[in-house]
Amino acid sequence: MEKGLKLGGIFYFKCFDEDGNLKWETQSKNLVVDEGLISILETIFTIGGTIPETNYYIGLCDGTPSIASTDTLAAHPGWVEVSGYTEAARQEFVEARIGLTVDNSANKSIFSINASNTVGGAFIGSVSTGSTGLLLSASAFANGDKSVTSGDTIEVQYDFSASST
Repeated sequence: MEKGLKLGGIFYFKCFDEDGNLKWETQSKNLVVDEGLISILETIFTIGGTIPETNYYIGLCDGTPSIASTDTLAAHPGWVEVSGYTEAARQEFVEARIGLTVDNSANKSIFSINASNTVGGAFIGSVSTGSTGLLLSASAFANGDKSVTSGDTIEVQYDFSASST
């Protein structure tokens, strides 16, 4: 019996108002984009002396993102990064491995919103700012866009799993 490898992730979101009350929560499955898959393959098999990325960072996508397998941090025509938060950069993905999953459940990424905006998803890449790094994956909310206002806080957990199929 042949078996394959399945890789994928899920983003979990919670938004709290300025008083700490839960406004909304949602989750979304990601798309591991082509350059993310290439990086995984090259790292596993050390093609060309590939060195793994040392850090990853979570960012937010604007409303109604259209994620494509060809997206990169430098070119993603179906979505725009949300920047209306007080942190100076994307939030570091501080991960731990539990079984066949790597996640940041013990240290979720926090975004302190400072402007009204629409959020529609998230992404994870290898640089805290700019577009020169690697885009691993991105996602769009499964149940539609969400509104945020100044004073809100968005908490993001990302779980990346591997399994045999």
